[in-house]
Parts: sequence; structure tokens; C-alpha cells
Amino acid sequence: MLCEIAKKAESLHGTGRFFNLRAKMLFIFLILALAPLAVIGWFSLKTTEDLIVSMVVRQLENVAVDKVAILERWLEERKADLMVIGATSLVQSMEPELIAPYLGLIQKEYGVYRHLVVVSAQGDLVFNTQPSAFGAGDSHRYIVRKSLYLSDITYEPEANESSFLIAAPVFAQGDRLVGTIYGSVGTNKIILYVLNVSLGKTGECYLVDKDGRFLAHKDPHRILTENISQSESFRNIFEKRNQNEPYLDYRGIEVLGTSMKVAGTDWYIVVEQDREEAFQSAGILKNVLYLTLLLFIGCALMLTWMISYHIVRPIRSLSKYAGIIGESG
Repeated sequence: MLCEIAKKAESLHGTGRFFNLRAKMLFIFLILALAPLAVIGWFSLKTTEDLIVSMVVRQLENVAVDKVAILERWLEERKADLMVIGATSLVQSMEPELIAPYLGLIQKEYGVYRHLVVVSAQGDLVFNTQPSAFGAGDSHRYIVRKSLYLSDITYEPEANESSFLIAAPVFAQGDRLVGTIYGSVGTNKIILYVLNVSLGKTGECYLVDKDGRFLAHKDPHRILTENISQSESFRNIFEKRNQNEPYLDYRGIEVLGTSMKVAGTDWYIVVEQDREEAFQSAGILKNVLYLTLLLFIGCALMLTWMISYHIVRPIRSLSKYAGIIGESG
């Protein structure tokens, strides 16, 4: 009786030993099969993410360069307008009856000047295409200028438009200063071009000044009422940083972005896109990789089980027969 129990125990011990051997072989085969896939998968994800960041940042930089070029060219055109207007004999005459039809035609044809103002060398108002726009408190704005002048941007809610002043001196007989021509420039037309970007659903472009105030934004109520000087969006304008690193924008959302200064002004173009949207393709690739990994694990388990079964079974049989031979001897 005791002998039979001992034999059964030995048999169970042998069976457990062979199950342990099979488990070890399964583990070894899985490690050998999955380790290369894990390394390749990690490298693929890392490479893809770096490539996506590089592509997004390059696209943002291209948009910023394009928008700044458009804005700079537009500003130069407005400055040239005022220089040409100031160089005409009609404006140099400082005669309101001569100036009125000419400036009225300019305002109508160009479509960007909300009003045009001419002041004399003595600082007196000579002509204004929109008299209601010249209030008692505006006299300090229309002073005599000896060189080109660009004012800060202001926003008038009733007009739903930002505007700024450009001024050019008016010289007669070569170098005699006789006055200054001012143009109040509305920004709606140019801002439509600046703010309109094709960067998915979350990409945006906006304009801020050196103090962090919005000068142009897709949400008009933010203009000159919100300040982003404490945000990373604004600090990145003046601080050197890795362009490929995401940061929190003025909304507290993680974004990729870039900024550029508009030459001749204290204005800065900022172009940003939400990191989540930028990495959508990386997320899809990650999901595909995870699914592939799960399928591969399943296949590897089946394959390694079959291999281990065919390897362990002969060993187990050989051990069994060896035991029988040993007992019979």
C-alpha cells in the first residue's frame, strides 16, 4: 500500500516537473518572440512622434512666416499710400476745398481708411474726411510729425474693428514742412487673411503686442481686453526654447506653437495647434500597434504551446520508460 502511494506521489511529482518545464519553455519562447517586437514598436512610436512634432512645428513656422510677410507687406503699402498722398500738390496746398475731393476719392477707392486727417504745420486741423471722428480729446493724436509714424492698435466695439493711425509728413518746395497727413486704418480686411489658417480644428493665429494684449483674435471680445503676459504662449515669444516641446497656452491647453515679430512694430504673430489634435495620427498608430501586439501574443502563446508540447512530450515519455527500465532492472 505504501509502495503504491509512493509511486503515485512520484508520478505526480514527475508530472508537475514536466508542467514546470513546459511553463519555462513557454516563458522563454514568449520573451524571445515579443522582445524584438516591443523594441521595434517603441522605436516606431518614438520615431513617429518626433516626426509628427517636427512636421507640425515646421508647418506652424511656415504659417507664421507667411502671415508676418503678409502683414509687413500690407503695412508697407499703407505707409507708401500716406507718403504718396502727402507728396501730392493738392495736399501740400493745405486748401480744404482742394483736399476734400481727393481724399474722399482715396478713402472710397482704397477701402481700408476709416478717415483721413490733414493738420497744418501749426497743428491746426485743415481737413477731416469724417469730422465726427475728430473729438476734442483727439487733438493730441493728430500732432505734427516730421517722420513716418505708426500708432498702437485701438478697438472700437461699435465698429467691431481694430484700427491704428499711420502718419506721414507733408513737405512743400523740397524740405519745408507744411503739415501732416493721417490715415486711420481699419484692420478687418487684413485680419481676415492673418487669422484664417488651415491647421485642423484647433489651429489658430493671433496678434499680440509687447505687453501681451490681444490685437487681433478670432474672438473679437478678447481684443485689448485680455492679457496673456503670464502665459507660456507669451513668454515663449521672448525666451529661447526647444520649438518641439509642447507648452500650455493662454487657455491652459497643451499646444505646439511658434511666434514671430512683425518688423517695424511691437506686434507679434503667434500660431498654435492643440497637441492632442496634432498627435491624433500617432494615437491611431499606437492603437494599431497595441492590437498587433495582442494578436502576436495570442499567436505566440499558441505556437509556443505547440512547440513545447512536442518537445516536452518525448522527454516525458523517455523519462517514463527510463523509470520502468530502472525498476525492472
